[in-house]
Amino acid sequence: MGIISAKNENSFIDKLCSVVATLCKSIPFFWIGLMLIKWFSVNAGWFPTAGSSYGMRSYVLPIITLGFSYFGFAMQAVRATTLQALGGSNADLVFPGNDIGDEDAVQNAILPTVAKSGLQIGWLLLGVILVEVVFAFPGIGRLALEGIYNRDTAVAVGSMMRLYVLLLITGAVVCLAFAGLAHVLREKLGGNAK
Repeated sequence: MGIISAKNENSFIDKLCSVVATLCKSIPFFWIGLMLIKWFSVNAGWFPTAGSSYGMRSYVLPIITLGFSYFGFAMQAVRATTLQALGGSNADLVFPGNDIGDEDAVQNAILPTVAKSGLQIGWLLLGVILVEVVFAFPGIGRLALEGIYNRDTAVAVGSMMRLYVLLLITGAVVCLAFAGLAHVLREKLGGNAK
């Protein structure tokens, strides 16, 4: 949607995509989760309302809840970097070439989008805590909250340290993905990148 929005800048499609992205980013995790439970668990009966004992069906609504907010951010990041690559000068590009076409613009938009997406990992970890509470999932975030509620310092601090280590590991994975993707794109574009 970000690429389609950037290629149709200032059109109705662009405005519609921007509204969808803004809505996705602005609606809180817990409200999305509660609405999904109401619509798809209580009304439709397709998914369980809480817990993780129903196999893969138990994970569908929590994943959609977490992905909803992240989708809006990712779409806006892809749109912004694609617009910069399409409208920028050749010097602004990550992989400058002689002529820039649509495919080159998308390739130049990938790396900044990966970097910006990596910054959202902390936000997603906060969302995991809220989603675990809303969907009554056993997990690190819920354990941290129970430690805080029960004034159990060891449990609260230990759980938060686990989340912090998870944040560090995922940040390292994003950095490695960025480096690997840069290498692949550099090879694909014939090594003309600086």
